[in-house]
Amino acid sequence: MIRMTLTGTLTFLGITAGSDGNVWFTENAAHQIGRITPTGEITEFPLDPAIQPGEIVSASDGTLWITESPGFGQTPPPGSLVLEQMTTAGSVTASIPVPDNVAALTASTNGSIWMALADAKIASMTTGGSLTPYPVAAIVLNLVAAPGGELWFTASPGDVLASFSP
Repeated sequence: MIRMTLTGTLTFLGITAGSDGNVWFTENAAHQIGRITPTGEITEFPLDPAIQPGEIVSASDGTLWITESPGFGQTPPPGSLVLEQMTTAGSVTASIPVPDNVAALTASTNGSIWMALADAKIASMTTGGSLTPYPVAAIVLNLVAAPGGELWFTASPGDVLASFSP
């Protein structure tokens, strides 16, 4: 096991394996995205200090998608909740507004990005930014896209494990 300890004010929230063979993670309180190579080399990519990254996922096209918000305890102004697309070189290439806080994020093999929204919805988003919400009867806590195209999720209340096929 390799254990890396970074310095400063950090809160790690999201982690994903990138298409480049590296592991990518969000540093919420430090307002940056981190990349660690298989040899342990860390590179950090600063973001706008007014936002905090949360979840991160590697999409089928090789890009990364990151949830961003103005920070914990703040009421987000309209348009401040976004998904940002980042290349594995660290360049932000798109910023897509989302209607509510994103609690979980996953990528499907068909290119769609799926998210759990705080208002009891699951939404799919094309890489072009078109968002389609689907209401569910519970608050989705986590989700994963299965190879067959269905989506599996855990939800509360009631300790729910369920699948969803759009």
